[in-house]
Amino acid sequence: AAACGVAVGLGCIAHYLGDAITEQGCPILWPIPLGGKTWYPVAPPKIMRMKTGGKVELSIVGPLVTLLSVWLGVAALQHTGALPFMSDINLLPWT
Repeated sequence: AAACGVAVGLGCIAHYLGDAITEQGCPILWPIPLGGKTWYPVAPPKIMRMKTGGKVELSIVGPLVTLLSVWLGVAALQHTGALPFMSDINLLPWT
């Protein structure tokens, strides 16, 4: 159970950091008011931020990340023995 909590915590931190490097930043401290504002984006300088939702991201990066996530998720389940019907298939050839 503790490992699940650590995994969720690390996932939240990674998500916040990923949102913070976009053009809009991330309101990590929302709804805590700072200087009278509740929306205070935490982000690097504008020159270091990236644009999201472009053609390359939606047509190439998104599908590749989705396929990689599904593949690694199935490989993890196979490694734990949760998918005995796939025991003959080697999803991670380097192991």
